[in-house]
Amino acid sequence: GNSNEGRHHFANLGNNITPAILTKEEISHACKRLASSSYPDALRKFMDQSGMVDDGWEHWEISKLDEETGSRWESLKPFSEELVISFGGSLSDELITVCCMHFLPDDVIGELLEESTTEVVLLGKEVLEDYFLGKLVLRAIVDALKEKLNTYRVYSAHLPTDVKRPEQTREFLEFLGGFYLSECESHKSESFSWGDKEVTDANVMSNIMTCHAGGFADILQKFKYGMLISLEERACLLELRKKALGLLVQIDGEDS
Repeated sequence: GNSNEGRHHFANLGNNITPAILTKEEISHACKRLASSSYPDALRKFMDQSGMVDDGWEHWEISKLDEETGSRWESLKPFSEELVISFGGSLSDELITVCCMHFLPDDVIGELLEESTTEVVLLGKEVLEDYFLGKLVLRAIVDALKEKLNTYRVYSAHLPTDVKRPEQTREFLEFLGGFYLSECESHKSESFSWGDKEVTDANVMSNIMTCHAGGFADILQKFKYGMLISLEERACLLELRKKALGLLVQIDGEDS
């Protein structure tokens, strides 16, 4: 009984968690960076040396992705600029396709567009079964999620100094710093950051939930609200990253 109830409650929770957004530009950036790294070469070398190519697996040279012209970029135009990452969701066909369109050879993309009866070419999870393409797509997704998670980090020392009520803001940061600095090992630093470690943020949130701060109550309220949204969005991103990493391990397992 109870574990089922817990699972049911958690499944419902997914509907109420604020989804995160991964933009097409962020995904594209991760794909381009991966394409120009040593990773594709390392994959090709491994496939040659392990006998995978002799067994019929294919790899190819990845086209230069600096000039955004031609069918490759045309194929990406119909996709939404923002892809919604929901809690409990899976790797969407949109996300997989946007990555594939960066890594597939030009002639294959040309064929896909010719054969397509709809405006949008959609590729599903089955493309991940191809070792070379699957590894590139999943690694790009993991990289894009890592970069996105970094954007949630805020350093207290980097906040703008021209805020409307500097005195209240300073008091609030001192108050908040007390919680964050007690959570971390190093007490030497006066500056601190939030949006970095989920466990730390959650601990601080539970500590300040019952605080009724005097002069900066409105700032504290906004912080609590913003942090709650931040934690929910990051939960969506972390869950997707876990799924992508799991699939990467699976690919290696199947081809070893």
